[in-house]
Amino acid sequence: MPPTDDDAQYEVEVDPDLFAGIDPEEAAGLVGCSEVEAAEEAAERGWVFRVGSRDGMFFPLTREYRPDRVTVSVDEDEVTSVEVG
Repeated sequence: MPPTDDDAQYEVEVDPDLFAGIDPEEAAGLVGCSEVEAAEEAAERGWVFRVGSRDGMFFPLTREYRPDRVTVSVDEDEVTSVEVG
């Protein structure tokens, strides 16, 4: 069977910064901040911020990977852990 237009291969250019995401070491800098300070810092950096747990209570979260998002755990108004994605 001869090739058709459907068989054509296409090259796509992707911006390398599109999926660069947040450096986990940089995100770890939020640990020790208050929840408000961490949210403000994330906003200044253009990151999406959400709280995954607060004082032992876990919140329902979506599981899709977002390279621009941090999810924090907060205990007694202090960020104790950060996950990127």
